[in-house]
Amino acid sequence: MDRWSTVLDHLASALPYGGRMVLIEGSSLVADRLADRIRDRGLPCVRLSEESETWRDLTAGAVVIADGPGWRERLPSGDWDLSVRVRTSREHPHDEAHVVMDLHDPEWPVIRHMDPLLVPGDFWYRIESRAFFATRAATWDSKFGSDLPAYASAMAPSPVAARRAARRAGAPGDDRGDRLGAADIRGRGVPLLRGRGPQVMLGRFR
Repeated sequence: MDRWSTVLDHLASALPYGGRMVLIEGSSLVADRLADRIRDRGLPCVRLSEESETWRDLTAGAVVIADGPGWRERLPSGDWDLSVRVRTSREHPHDEAHVVMDLHDPEWPVIRHMDPLLVPGDFWYRIESRAFFATRAATWDSKFGSDLPAYASAMAPSPVAARRAARRAGAPGDDRGDRLGAADIRGRGVPLLRGRGPQVMLGRFR
């Protein structure tokens, strides 16, 4: 439930000040849980499902959370203050929602996009990126284990590099190979770099 708590806090924080119209597309579960989280914060909240036909049950000043694709065009006036697209399959439809959320595993929701005008990236991006990779870490080597020999080959000194190293009176390594390896492996081959010499520079490559 901690993962859900984190995601729901992000969603609640994305609602603009004074905003109260929220559209959830793709999951009534997310709509229900977000409504509960908003009520836990002491705010009135009204839930509208796809079957709701009118707005007569709206409470003045309440946050309104509607779920279902039919509501996108049924807002009485203005626009949705917060729209959330929930993806439950591997197909990723193009969407202009403020927030895009993956729910491939009902126990492990992950936010993949938040409109920077609503929530700064440094508020949520690192947390959700870690959550995204956390479920993949256990099988990463079994899926991509064949990469390591390629990394080792890429970092092997070339004949030209060996001659350069000799001319440098035994200076270790080949800076071309090390830079290529470090740039390509993005961390998975870091163990292969250990012991390569002080000229290896690890950093963030984009």
